[in-house]
Amino acid sequence: VEIGLVRQTERWRFGAEVGAARDDLTLTEGFSWLVGARRRLAETIEVGIAWGRARAELPQAGLGGFSHINASNGGIIVELSVHK
Repeated sequence: VEIGLVRQTERWRFGAEVGAARDDLTLTEGFSWLVGARRRLAETIEVGIAWGRARAELPQAGLGGFSHINASNGGIIVELSVHK
């Protein structure tokens, strides 16, 4: 499941999203969120910045069967887009 919200003006685009997933076949669960903004600098150039975090519970085989390890990451994302 993922839910997002975007507000766009002529030069700016603001957005937020949150998502969660569960896979019963691989016994994996995850959750993530992101908020960010993007600005058009020229007709073909945009720059954006976002802050987000993601985490997952991943299966791990051990001697006593399966257990889970927690993996997570997060931080600031800076993006420069050049397109035709």
